[in-house]
Amino acid sequence: VFDANVLLKFYRYSEETYGKLRSILESFSDRLWIPNQAVLEYQENRLNEINRQNKSYDEIITYINDIENKTIKLFDKYSMHPLLNADKIVDKLEKSLRKIKQSVNYYRKKHPDLLKSDIIRDDITGLFNGKVGQAYELSRIKEIYKLGKDRYSSKIPPGFKDIGKSN
Repeated sequence: VFDANVLLKFYRYSEETYGKLRSILESFSDRLWIPNQAVLEYQENRLNEINRQNKSYDEIITYINDIENKTIKLFDKYSMHPLLNADKIVDKLEKSLRKIKQSVNYYRKKHPDLLKSDIIRDDITGLFNGKVGQAYELSRIKEIYKLGKDRYSSKIPPGFKDIGKSN
């Protein structure tokens, strides 16, 4: 039995790790099952996870640029230092960071465009086809929400620490 967080982690694994995990799951696919609520939560958060992975490249490049700019400014401040050869050090820094940024951009280009074709979602759909729990009736959902509200206000486990979460 899986929850949404386990499925969303599939987007964080390397291609090799994901492939091995998928093979393992396929080997006992007849025993897989997922609650309807987990499917809904997965679908609600899937695009956010994909976007988070896509934005990581920009975040890393921005961070590297920030380090580079701050370091260059610092060495400019000490450009007249008698022993520090600021120009040589800055040159080495720029070359090293340029290689790192090229590497990050290389992996960005290799990153599959899951917004166009989400192979992970396709795999999940195949693995759990016919193995999804029934959705609750609206009356039961209202009952669960009321119970959750009472538990939260009385700080009764499980769940009261999730009070700020949307689901």
